[in-house]
Amino acid sequence: MTEINFSDFFKFSFSWLSKDFLKFIFIYWIIQIIFSLGILLAISAFFSSLFSSATLFSFFSAKTLGPQILSKIVEFIVLFTVWIFLFSLTLMVFQIVCFTHALKKSGLPVRPFSVKLVLRYLVLNILELLAVLFYSLDKKVLVLQWFSLFLIILSAFTQTTNPLMIVLMGVPLLFYFGIVCFNAVHWLCLSPVFLSTENAGIRSSFRKSWNLMNGKVFEAFAVFFILFIILIIVQAILSVIFSPVVDPLIQSIFSSLPKQIIIDSNFSSVFASVVTFFSTIFAVTFFYKHLLQSQSLQEPAKL
Repeated sequence: MTEINFSDFFKFSFSWLSKDFLKFIFIYWIIQIIFSLGILLAISAFFSSLFSSATLFSFFSAKTLGPQILSKIVEFIVLFTVWIFLFSLTLMVFQIVCFTHALKKSGLPVRPFSVKLVLRYLVLNILELLAVLFYSLDKKVLVLQWFSLFLIILSAFTQTTNPLMIVLMGVPLLFYFGIVCFNAVHWLCLSPVFLSTENAGIRSSFRKSWNLMNGKVFEAFAVFFILFIILIIVQAILSVIFSPVVDPLIQSIFSSLPKQIIIDSNFSSVFASVVTFFSTIFAVTFFYKHLLQSQSLQEPAKL
């Protein structure tokens, strides 16, 4: 396998910072701000209405849910779920468009944007989460994953004050976390790319992602770990730049709330998170092309 060129990798990861992409970045930025503000406003309005009612304190003391409180909770859960779903769906559309732009920039084939593709991405994201947590194509890893999960559930129902036993109960959790990371690299890394490049279904995208990433786990960890360290530093710098302007504005918006409600004022991180979103997609695209080229070099020539 050919070694990855880090200079080209990082250069391509930030190549979305171009004039022809600025309009798309700005639209993404605005939509993310609107949704994030909507979430904060919904949470603050919900708790504000509860704290303004004396029945909330009687709820905590008597441990009983009155009809008024219960209806507010149900209404909030429904509205919050719908809002998060719309937010996730919007981000999914941006993810597809961003992958399309990155793939075209790499000279790779791209599937045309369609409602069917968006629905496939939606199902893929749900199945990816389940696969990462509960399934592996490696049978040995799968057995170890479920055995660790069984021990974690068993330890949750075990009450002990022995420090040694508490430490030992944490061992299955570490194993399970390691397996989740192992699965995430195989399932999450390339399956969205296959949906965007080939006429592949969800199941086929999963399998192709696993097969192409098989044996490349440590390389992927190393490359993306370095990238995320750089992105964290860049995002922190941007947060500091935006903080003097953005955070006081957000605090003034929520200044009328009851004192019991605490709103995180670090809203400037929302402005900086755009870097992580676009750079990760471009990095995945570059890594996908790198693996394809390495695979083609290893295959014997057909006579």
